[in-house]
Amino acid sequence: MKRLVYVLTASFAALGPAAAADLAPRAVEPIAPVYLPFNWTGFYVGAQAGYQFGKISGPFENSAQTGSAPYSIDTDGGVFGGFAGYNHQFSNFVVGAEGDANFVVGTKKTDRNLPFTFFGAGAPAGFADIGGEQTWNASLRLRAGYAFDRFLPYVTGGVAFGNVKTFYAPAGLPDALTQETDRVGWTIGAGMEYAITDHILARLEYRYADLGRKSFTNIPLNVHDEVKATTSTVLAGIIYKF
Repeated sequence: MKRLVYVLTASFAALGPAAAADLAPRAVEPIAPVYLPFNWTGFYVGAQAGYQFGKISGPFENSAQTGSAPYSIDTDGGVFGGFAGYNHQFSNFVVGAEGDANFVVGTKKTDRNLPFTFFGAGAPAGFADIGGEQTWNASLRLRAGYAFDRFLPYVTGGVAFGNVKTFYAPAGLPDALTQETDRVGWTIGAGMEYAITDHILARLEYRYADLGRKSFTNIPLNVHDEVKATTSTVLAGIIYKF
């Protein structure tokens, strides 16, 4: 009997550490976080600023269109505005639509001392000054790009809007004639965006816009003109994505 008790005691003593080891809490291996690529789908709004390289040009003819003094005015200036749009992502492809509106400042320039018969068909030949200016522009565009996670290069194009002003005067005198038109044209460009956070994005964009050519005739002042306006604009923007 003593021998049996001894054997059982020894057996339990040997099994004890193993059982205790089985009951002890085991270390949990950490689970690696799953990285989810940035998703460009959603609405967004933003603010932008940049610089416009503009050009207003025309033949500046007499009303009979028998004589001309061609001009070209660089309407360069600062651009400040805002935009809003929506993107949808398919795999790595991103498509969307966007609209923007901007103030344009500092663009009024003058081409001086153009030889021309001004102030009436019978007036002697003299010199004239022509000024040009743009004060606002806007656009409605489609966008298409290819996403590299948080980096999105894209192209864009659509309808452009803007105003064009021209001012006419005998050389050195106040303006005798002002012509202003609101226009519809086209625009095309390209840019890149980067998602700094899930909601804050940065943008750099270039756009070319053509607002077409508009003609007018003023017989009392013996003036006919066909005013063409184009712009090349570089913009930087900050975006909030919802």
